[in-house]
Amino acid sequence: LNQSAVGSQLNVADLLEDEATRRKVKVSLHLDPALPQVLGERIQLQQIVLNLMLNAFDAMRGNRSGGRELVIETAAATGGRVSLLVQDNGRGFSLAARQGGTGLKNIRRRAAEMNARLDISSDPASGTRVKLTANAP
Repeated sequence: LNQSAVGSQLNVADLLEDEATRRKVKVSLHLDPALPQVLGERIQLQQIVLNLMLNAFDAMRGNRSGGRELVIETAAATGGRVSLLVQDNGRGFSLAARQGGTGLKNIRRRAAEMNARLDISSDPASGTRVKLTANAP
């Protein structure tokens, strides 16, 4: 998830730039350029970021247009790992109530295929925070 590894992430963010503009969502990228590559298939990371961004856009649909913000951050994590944080200020959801559906299930599956850890917290009043922690070589 460094500048070159985050290239896959940035490509996804670039792909969704028009969608973010259309939905009046401010996307803030805070990417650490010094991070190592992560283990796993690039397509898995792309799909995770794509799904998280689209979920966030949908969750912010009810926010007033000036209050829609999606933050994507990369950082070093303990043990030589790398973390990716995707956080929105949308309507959030109850994790217990979201057992159905395929969105989170697919994100969890892709994270598992990368041997990455996925932590999700969500609150209907403040939005959703998803942190993916992946191994670096």
